[in-house]
Amino acid sequence: MPSSCKRMGSAGAGPAASRAFRAAIPPTNRRSFLAFLLSACLAVVAVPGVGGFASAGTIGTTGSPEPSFPPLEAIEATAYVVMDRLTGAILLERNGQASLYPASTTKILTALLALETLDPAQVATASAEAVMLPEGSSSIGLEEGERLPVRDLLYGLMLASGNDAANVLAETAAGGIEAFAKQMEGRARELGALDSSFRNPSGLHHPEHRTTARDLLVLARAAMARQDFRDLVSTPSWALPPTNRHPYLGWGVLTSTNRLMLHQAGAFESERLRSVSGIKTGATPLSGSNLVTSATTADGVELLAAVMGVPKHRSLYIWSYARTLLEAGADRARETATPLAGLGTASGWPRLGEEAEGGPVRLRPAWIPAGSGPPDQALSVRWMPKEGLDPDRLAEGDPAGEAWLLQGGQDVLRIPLVADRQETGPTGTIGPTGGVSEGAMTPGPTKPPGEGTDPDGQAGGPGPWFPALLAGGLLGFGGGVYAANRKRRRRPGTPAGVRRPPVRRIR
Repeated sequence: MPSSCKRMGSAGAGPAASRAFRAAIPPTNRRSFLAFLLSACLAVVAVPGVGGFASAGTIGTTGSPEPSFPPLEAIEATAYVVMDRLTGAILLERNGQASLYPASTTKILTALLALETLDPAQVATASAEAVMLPEGSSSIGLEEGERLPVRDLLYGLMLASGNDAANVLAETAAGGIEAFAKQMEGRARELGALDSSFRNPSGLHHPEHRTTARDLLVLARAAMARQDFRDLVSTPSWALPPTNRHPYLGWGVLTSTNRLMLHQAGAFESERLRSVSGIKTGATPLSGSNLVTSATTADGVELLAAVMGVPKHRSLYIWSYARTLLEAGADRARETATPLAGLGTASGWPRLGEEAEGGPVRLRPAWIPAGSGPPDQALSVRWMPKEGLDPDRLAEGDPAGEAWLLQGGQDVLRIPLVADRQETGPTGTIGPTGGVSEGAMTPGPTKPPGEGTDPDGQAGGPGPWFPALLAGGLLGFGGGVYAANRKRRRRPGTPAGVRRPPVRRIR
């Protein structure tokens, strides 16, 4: 092969390109040319979607926004319900009374019963039946004859979803799994979960082991009323102590299966939600993926949400579905709450029976609290009429429910509601003895949704014209530098495009 060809091979491509660049661009113009080239590159990068660079929130170069979380109508689940935990009001619902398999969300009731009947310090012993589980069943690794405190079994039940822990708790509380299942059904009916039937404490599949999304939240609401249950389900991890079968610490390090709670400050952060505090996951091949969770909104309202029957090919989205439901519930809770000023305004009082034969009946507070307090102690009112009222049978002054005054998501005062057929207004303005103390009754200023945005609802900042203007400025600057250097370096009388001989400096 000729030497010239060898020099043009891959090994010599770099030097050849360098010689071509030096031949095409005179030494005096190379700096200005490089400045122009750098400006052009920066201009390309500055324009969104050019050169393969896509702006945040876009796919490829189309510029079309991609939502981070699914909208409410895109949730693929058989049923879901969102409830206000304080009042029990249903805020959102789809097929809330459909009979479905709960899987391990069953353990909410198991934990509640264990907390109500067992001492957390009591030591339980695992039987051979309790640790004999189907293949693939979740467990914390208990062995026959192993002794462990009830407290640790509860963490194994709710964090790691241990079916062996559920069985040991059931045997300790009721003497056997079947006896405990009967206690579960009885307690569920006492709490108002009337459409549920339970056959075991773990949620392993049984054709007659069924519940509804509504019933799950009824049970979760009762359980979350206990501080020990709250502490249990809001714990992200727990280390089991040494036992007679596992003598070394670290044999059982448990982690919550609820990703919403574990990653709430990162992937699932929301402006509408302040925190997530539990509760339980559950899944079997026949139930699909289920989740019962709780969260506190930015307004201080505690929500409960149940999602049931998410298909296997969408199971990874159940956390996103729950976040969407909780955000929608937060919006609905804000819509249904009334500022405290509405308590003394007749136009804001609820009315019953718009289609009743005798016409609607207005409900009024029996009395209105008075007092003043710091502006940051904002209060709102939640109207709670009695269920099943017949407006045609309500006489003037008949009890008709309560108005709950909420502060930070907790009811600080409950005022009776009475029928107001004569529409005379409240009978007094001072609360009875034992009401909320003076200094906690003045609502603080509230920030309306969307405050701090422009008329289109967008946050302030540079408009879409800014990248193009920046690109144009960079190109103009680079071109000006290049032209100025060429003009300055050309000798008078030298035509453009003609190289002048280099000046030799004598030293």
